[in-house]
Amino acid sequence: MNGTTTADLAERDTFNANSASPRHACAPWMEESVVARAPNQLINDLIRYGIDDRDLYGVAADKVREPGLRQVLHENCLALAAVVTDLQNLVRASGARPARHGTLRGWIQRQLGAWLARRGGGDHVWIDLLAQSEAGYRHMFESGLDHMPQEVRPVLQRQQPRLRELQADMCSLSQGERARH
Repeated sequence: MNGTTTADLAERDTFNANSASPRHACAPWMEESVVARAPNQLINDLIRYGIDDRDLYGVAADKVREPGLRQVLHENCLALAAVVTDLQNLVRASGARPARHGTLRGWIQRQLGAWLARRGGGDHVWIDLLAQSEAGYRHMFESGLDHMPQEVRPVLQRQQPRLRELQADMCSLSQGERARH
């Protein structure tokens, strides 16, 4: 690891988690020296952020007013649940223990969305949060794919079209909402 100690990594992770850099604020594990971590740890990070997104879709689907949007968000929630399940099965098949919970960041994001929506933000608050979150997750997923062993890549590559669809849905909805306001 180029002479990097565990303490150096911990300090770098703490710095990047608090950094204003959007890439590392979303994916602090993508630092060059941190990428040397075991594939299961990287996949578990993808699982945790996938759970965050899935839960955000679930909360948003329950809170939005428009029935058609509610249905789209519910379907996207189910699609992300399938991605998370596939990733968990991949970790489980290697004999390791898969992540089962999201992150504190995800919980805060859901609370923020609910608060903003209650303050009069309406459905577009959820759409914007989901669009940003989905873009970050897709970037994280595709960046992580570059650092996975060859035997793991087919499972991850199978999920890429789903994630692209989810991001396209949310970007389209977000642009439509902005045009209406």
